[in-house]
Amino acid sequence: MNSQLVWVLILLLIVATLFMANKIRMDVVALLVIVALVLSGTLTLKQATIGFSDPNVLLTCGTFCF
Repeated sequence: MNSQLVWVLILLLIVATLFMANKIRMDVVALLVIVALVLSGTLTLKQATIGFSDPNVLLTCGTFCF
């Protein structure tokens, strides 16, 4: 198996566990996943942050932040 695939599946299990435990806020967990994927080399910084420029993401963020 590809090592990146194994890493992503392990990270997915960790994230699902953190979401279910609800000890850490979901937005913090989501940002930690992005950081983990960039630090592991699975994603480039550009690939990890490209979704933040989407108008729908900005609208959702604006709705929940204000």
